[in-house]
Amino acid sequence: MIAKTNILILNDFDGIYTIPSHEFLNDRTLAIIHDYEYRHLRDLLGAELYNEFTTDLVNGVPTTQKWTDFLDGKEYLSINGCMLNYEGIKSFLVPLVWADYILHAQNYQTNIGNVLPGAENATNTGDFNLNRISNDAWNVGIEKYNECYMYLWTNISDFQHFEIYFRKKLQRGLYNKITVR
Repeated sequence: MIAKTNILILNDFDGIYTIPSHEFLNDRTLAIIHDYEYRHLRDLLGAELYNEFTTDLVNGVPTTQKWTDFLDGKEYLSINGCMLNYEGIKSFLVPLVWADYILHAQNYQTNIGNVLPGAENATNTGDFNLNRISNDAWNVGIEKYNECYMYLWTNISDFQHFEIYFRKKLQRGLYNKITVR
């Protein structure tokens, strides 16, 4: 079985990307977050680099500088000679995972079947609003995801297995922003 990174924690989801926390949901919520985190990182890096990244982590902290920079971000010189600021993987993981989470964690499986959570004095805003705010978060995440690709490509000598994977991914196309999801 492939190790998952478990980089994101509930406290990463604040501000506009808040995931409500309460005692009953924390374990389930973290499991969902880590599943989506895994999917997005594995898609970004491909199997070989993902495994290299997770192998480098000790208690969630990278042991080498290239993976520390990948995780936390850094300023770097682009291929064109421009100074760019790469913000690290949480800059794209938080909005992408949040967008996935709010769309897919609305319902809960119970012994009686699929149920909607309810709260006193609350009204569900409906699918249209949910899709709109999910799309907005997704688009922010995709912009940051693509910036991460440019960081990896610019530093290709540090990420040896990335070039072949990246070229295949370019043929399929990087993620695009969406208007309807």
